[in-house]
Amino acid sequence: MAVKLAMDNQPPLNIISAYAPQTGCGESEKEAFWDEFDDLLILMTPEELKYIGGDLNGHVGANNTTYKDIQGKFGYGTLNKDGEQILEFCARHHLEVVNTFFNKKSEHLVTYKSGNKQSQIDYILTNRDLLRTFRDCKVIPEESLTSQHRILVGCIALIKPIKYTTVKIPKIKWHLLNTEIGDKLLEEIREILTEDMKNGHNISAENT
Repeated sequence: MAVKLAMDNQPPLNIISAYAPQTGCGESEKEAFWDEFDDLLILMTPEELKYIGGDLNGHVGANNTTYKDIQGKFGYGTLNKDGEQILEFCARHHLEVVNTFFNKKSEHLVTYKSGNKQSQIDYILTNRDLLRTFRDCKVIPEESLTSQHRILVGCIALIKPIKYTTVKIPKIKWHLLNTEIGDKLLEEIREILTEDMKNGHNISAENT
């Protein structure tokens, strides 16, 4: 799901929710998902703002030596093939994995928990330029969307609106029309119209 917000004097803002196929799904299904996701972002200009949140069903891991420009040093677990697809997708579209840039305890990194298994498969992605607007990003352990998924929250500082000036048109002071000022204005208008009529007459005479 994608929503585009058009704002005055600012780039469009895209809010995208995504759900990737699970690890056990076929490769063709996964490829189809990432191809469609690519097509969606290709339609957006580079300056458009993007906030992507989703269950991307991959582990990007805690080691960021390969994708330093995309993920921070505070991921969770070990990189797997599906996680590599996430990072490659981010590389293609100049995105950052927001929840790997904030140093948190594991309880605030784990987005999925089932029995003794726990992992980080839900992510917030955004433009590289927008990463600096995030003040925090973490999981809230006490709150669950389902029995297994936990809520991942990002806190951002809103971008200040671009100021622009408008030309203020002065109001017509109708109450001065019947005063000396109004009489002077009418006289000036008569003179202008008379002059225009004379000029128009002279042009017509020259053309005949």
